[in-house]
Amino acid sequence: MSIRYLASQQLSSSLFLKIVLGGFFCCFSTGLLTIPSAEATSLPTARLRIQQEKIKHKDGVLISRPKSVDFKIINLIQVHNIHSLEDYARWLKENIHYKKDEKKDQWATPEETLRKKRGDCEDYTFFNAEVLQVLGYQPRFLAVRKDRQAHAICVFKAGEHYFWFDNAELKKTRATTLAGFLQNIRTNHNYFAFSELDLKTNQWSALSKKSLL
Repeated sequence: MSIRYLASQQLSSSLFLKIVLGGFFCCFSTGLLTIPSAEATSLPTARLRIQQEKIKHKDGVLISRPKSVDFKIINLIQVHNIHSLEDYARWLKENIHYKKDEKKDQWATPEETLRKKRGDCEDYTFFNAEVLQVLGYQPRFLAVRKDRQAHAICVFKAGEHYFWFDNAELKKTRATTLAGFLQNIRTNHNYFAFSELDLKTNQWSALSKKSLL
């Protein structure tokens, strides 16, 4: 799935469309479960969170219900004894594989990615964001560019430092702020033109070190 395709989607933010991507709808609220925790990058406060999704009923009424994919994520966490970020990263690398869309470019939901066991960078980012929400983190969907190539990554803070998933690979940084993280991947990975999708409002915004000061 190319980021170029995403630029053709229904987003109203012309600023973002000039940079890379399009839109996706995702609505969250929180419920809680618990599991044991361990080590330095263990799951935060040992909480698993069941998100809520808002959908339109056939009679047009907007209703809220628990996300079925979150129950599946909790099941895989328990079955595979996932107690840390490293545990999850190992499971991800072994079970979800990178694959571009063969024909028309389409975004997969986290549930589709889990079922098919494959996806491209946007699919990985949405899936990782969903898992991290369940694990109690606050993930961010970022679109970045390098040369003429665009890419989607999942960014989050664990403890004092920022981490990110580059598809199935967990990467750690020494950055303690989002501005520091952007500088880190600019310097070490030559990424630029950063934009963020707000997973609650479905709105895009351009990010820069200056705007985050």
